[in-house]
Amino acid sequence: MPTQYQLSQKAYIKVILHAAKHPSQSVNGVLIGTASKENDTVEIHDAVPLFHGQLALAPMLEVALMQVDAHCSSINQAIVGYYHANERFDDYVLPSVGKKIADRVYANCQGACALLVDNAKLRSVTTSEPEVALKVYTKETKAWIEEASSVLKLTDSACLGRLTKMLQEDQQDKLHDFSNHLDDLQHDWLNPDILK
Repeated sequence: MPTQYQLSQKAYIKVILHAAKHPSQSVNGVLIGTASKENDTVEIHDAVPLFHGQLALAPMLEVALMQVDAHCSSINQAIVGYYHANERFDDYVLPSVGKKIADRVYANCQGACALLVDNAKLRSVTTSEPEVALKVYTKETKAWIEEASSVLKLTDSACLGRLTKMLQEDQQDKLHDFSNHLDDLQHDWLNPDILK
């Protein structure tokens, strides 16, 4: 049986808000949670937006991952995945830079996944019938393989409606990634108030 991924409302909303804030740029981040080998389940509790635009800046990525690791240690969780949104609407593939970062995450968490924002489904997020706008990739041998959507479950059924409302209110402008934090230290990259 493949690993099952349970995605919290907070994590899903932050991933989509990050993509919506920078619609003409690639964005990425990491997923925080817990992994259970006994029942092949990864619980994704939160998402940390890292960068927009230039995603392959190794020194800044190192600093960001060290900060996220320290945060995870303080809350007894771990980095359990990576997320990515491509800048082009017609680009439906996890790019090589995303795979490299996901490999790094996987080296520390064997059940880690990579989530790719599905640009085709992203349009549905603000409609009356929103869909989960994510594709799930898992590591098999040396490659990242797209999984069936059934391996990803939202833990809160009200999540899609809440996200739609937040996007209609332009709440994505209140989300800050690690890049924003480096530009202005008052921007908290953990975004603790984003769902308040």
